Amino acid sequence: MIGIDVVNPEIKVITSKGDSFEIQGDSSGNYSLTISLSYDTLTAIVSVFAENQMTLNEKFYLILDSDTTIRLNLSMAPQEVCFDSFLPSPLFFEFNSLTIKDSSLTHSLEKFCSSTSQEFLDDALKLKSGIVIYCVQGFYEKDGIAQKRAEYINELIKSHKTLKDNFEIEVVNRDDYFYCTHCDGCFEYYKYGQGINLDNKTIKANPQLDQLRQLVEIKWKGNKN
Repeated sequence: MIGIDVVNPEIKVITSKGDSFEIQGDSSGNYSLTISLSYDTLTAIVSVFAENQMTLNEKFYLILDSDTTIRLNLSMAPQEVCFDSFLPSPLFFEFNSLTIKDSSLTHSLEKFCSSTSQEFLDDALKLKSGIVIYCVQGFYEKDGIAQKRAEYINELIKSHKTLKDNFEIEVVNRDDYFYCTHCDGCFEYYKYGQGINLDNKTIKANPQLDQLRQLVEIKWKGNKN
């Protein structure tokens, strides 16, 4: 009998004699397995697999008599998944254009907005409260280009089963925009808060930075409470 603090774990037992047994636990993590072993079986390795948990492997030394009952209580560590790594990189556009500068990122965006991302997004949105997509225009670009980029993104997303009900678009025309790819998330380097405020004053002093505003950036809204 094994008790495990997860739902419906999959358990595999392999003995030192090479015998192998598998069973699935119930909704409380409990299961009972009756097996026949030869008296000279010295050890057994119990492997446990469960959704969103680290795989657990435990080795046990056996002292066998007839009708031996072994009871084990195991705890599993949650598996840490950094969903930030699955979001497309910031998408920089050609000047006054709907063309993404890096063509490989066009494919990444289309894949993210397709059914291939369905399972990942379903899992992510168990923790995250949604997605915000920032569509930004440069100060030197024509009025309305940020809105056109928003329409381009909306067209990709509107038929996606999960995304269509869990995203919002923010259009940034000539408002200030703080560009920072290392400010939010679960990677260690996010805590340093690197970034730059792409306001009118900064762009006038450094016109070359205006291309950083020719941007679509996809971010999580935050964790659910």
